[in-house]
Amino acid sequence: MGAAMLLVPMPLLFLTSAPLTAVHLPSRCRLRLHLLSRAAPKSATTTAPESHFAIEEYLVSTCHLTQPQAAKASKSIAHLKSSSNPDAVLAFLAEFGLSTKEVAAVVASNPRVLCARIDRSLAPICTELRALGLSPSQIARLAQITGRYFLCRSFVSKVRFWLPLFGSSERLLQASDWNYWLLTSDLEKVVEPNVAFLRQCGLSARDISKLLVAAPRLVTMHPDYVQDAVRRAIQLGVAPGSQMFRHALSTAGCIGQEKVDAKVAVLKESLGWSQEDVSLAVSKAPRILVASEERLRRNAEFLVNEVGLQPQYIARRSVLLMYSLERRLVPRHLVVKLLKGRGLIEQDRCFFNVVAPTEEKFLDKFVTPFEECVPGLADAYESACAGKVPKKLFPIRGSISPILFSLHRALLSTAAASRGHFSAEAYLVGTCGLTAEQATKAAKYISHWKSPSKGDAVLAFLSGPDLGLSKDEIPRALASDPRVLNCSVAKTLKPRVDGFSAHGLSTAQIRRLICFSTKSFRSSKIHESLGFWIPFVGSVEELIRHATRSTYLLTASIEKVIKPNIALLRECGISDHDIARMCVANSRLLTCSRGTIKTSIARADKLGVSRHSRMYKQAVITMMSLHTDSVASKLKFLGKTFGWSEDEVAMVVRINPVLLRYSKERFRRASKFLMTVVGLDSKRILATPSILMYSLECRLMPRYYVMKVLEEKGLLQNKSFYSMITRRDELFRRRYIQPYKDVLPGLDDAYTAACKGELLEALY
Repeated sequence: MGAAMLLVPMPLLFLTSAPLTAVHLPSRCRLRLHLLSRAAPKSATTTAPESHFAIEEYLVSTCHLTQPQAAKASKSIAHLKSSSNPDAVLAFLAEFGLSTKEVAAVVASNPRVLCARIDRSLAPICTELRALGLSPSQIARLAQITGRYFLCRSFVSKVRFWLPLFGSSERLLQASDWNYWLLTSDLEKVVEPNVAFLRQCGLSARDISKLLVAAPRLVTMHPDYVQDAVRRAIQLGVAPGSQMFRHALSTAGCIGQEKVDAKVAVLKESLGWSQEDVSLAVSKAPRILVASEERLRRNAEFLVNEVGLQPQYIARRSVLLMYSLERRLVPRHLVVKLLKGRGLIEQDRCFFNVVAPTEEKFLDKFVTPFEECVPGLADAYESACAGKVPKKLFPIRGSISPILFSLHRALLSTAAASRGHFSAEAYLVGTCGLTAEQATKAAKYISHWKSPSKGDAVLAFLSGPDLGLSKDEIPRALASDPRVLNCSVAKTLKPRVDGFSAHGLSTAQIRRLICFSTKSFRSSKIHESLGFWIPFVGSVEELIRHATRSTYLLTASIEKVIKPNIALLRECGISDHDIARMCVANSRLLTCSRGTIKTSIARADKLGVSRHSRMYKQAVITMMSLHTDSVASKLKFLGKTFGWSEDEVAMVVRINPVLLRYSKERFRRASKFLMTVVGLDSKRILATPSILMYSLECRLMPRYYVMKVLEEKGLLQNKSFYSMITRRDELFRRRYIQPYKDVLPGLDDAYTAACKGELLEALY
């Protein structure tokens, strides 16, 4: 009987009338069957219908999902019978600090979060992530990126593992957005062995985090694949531990050996390179192997046939093969060729030094200085970048190479086709609100558009509820950096704004930052910069005040520029608080080169100002602001004007180095007034040199005439002029004007007018 029962299919087993003791089952199954058999009659007699829970309607009305999102999400939670648990989850997320939009995004990416147990999974995970330094908005982004994996028990341990490698939660979020497997792959079996192996190859934590940007899936692959990628990177001729090894590894991780062999064959064929030449080129720029075969072939032909470069020259500067032929190599070659033809630059100018600088530096060096000698050069260069080579400046004759001629024709046809459907300048003027001059400069950044759809999306976001830029603010932001129109709203702009909010910036502050520093808004490192600068300067408002003076503050590299400069100033005994205050006087202080800082420190030391003095930081700022010749000229002028010796001038500058920032004309007028009108001799001025810093029109003259009036009326005797001008305006009025308003009723108005530059001699 028992054996026969075991052969009965499972559904029939539960229908048999045999007692439960006749079947050999585990105790927990026997208990469950016992409970079910007891509950069956009760459920059979129940006639009350169950209340229907409209899941899709709940997702739309309560969770704020769209109808398509709700239809898709409802399939994952169709088993829900009531809204009690979802309501509790939504209440928890709202109390935790997530906005309505963030909650909707989390539910859309993982609807099963509504089924989560708050006390067992959701609350502990959110609390631990908050303890790791993530803001509620960042936690919401993590939940949106990782979906169902967010509620796994091991999720927090993975975030804890990655944070030290990336250095900040924002960088981890960016990398996870590119490759969510970072937070879902097995740590013990996949990620940790891969990271340990990469460290054995000489890569630091910072190198690994950068590697994940270029090849985001590399460390989440099987360890055998990573070891094979390292082997192939070494075969490329790049040694582990070298500066280029990270780039070689990202290249090997992206393409297979067959593609590598094919591109090596193209390089040998196009440039006549030997295997040694190829190894040299790859060691200089491993990423050339990621470029397409067509790009390598066309760039090689242009560099050899048109520019006239030797293959060995290209091998030592192989990054030339990666630059855009249409938008970089050809336009810059044409500009340099024109300038050489007119004898404006030397004939042996290195081509690499022409194409390697950034666009801004190229314009400053090769276009702007020659606009008077070559009228229309700037416009011609912009046209060349857009594929429209101007014949007046860049004539195309029979001597031109076939590749450049065919390229020129192709670009012209492309530009002509584009103009038939979309006009960049008209769009920038009519839709974006730029002036005609601004639109002409900005058009090259969107000249490749076929339609304005991307720009319309960006404008809608900028003027929408997230930012609310006005019609005046949008043109100002776009004129500052038109390339923001090319940004993706979902992948770039929206995450930037969310990151700003996570750093404590209000909507109004974000608007100001975008208007004054649009380039920083587009920068991928802006959140890293904010995370460093806000604690350093003390507040968000203080940072924005600095950023409006120098946009480089938020775009300069923190690790390569800012921190080394701060370290130099700290070595001089200057505290972080004083360094932050120094940035007010000179906003470019920390964004300049390390050599500039060193030179300024050496010149400040040469002035004789002690590093322990309060004036030392002023001396450093002054030396950074002035050229050596200017300082020498002012020192000589001070000695001649006041009759001071070199030692006396040096003493004055040591006491107050800020004096060197003032003009010679100011010194001349101040000396004439103080020595001729007030009657001070040069020795008296030498004892109190700070008197030269006060404004002649708004301070020295008004207060001197108040003193003279009071002395003539017998109300003041033998008062030091220096003590009168050093008082704050409020204290000066309380001490020298208000007590005499009955005796001299017009004195207050006359002094106020004099401080505005309207010296009323009648009342004095």
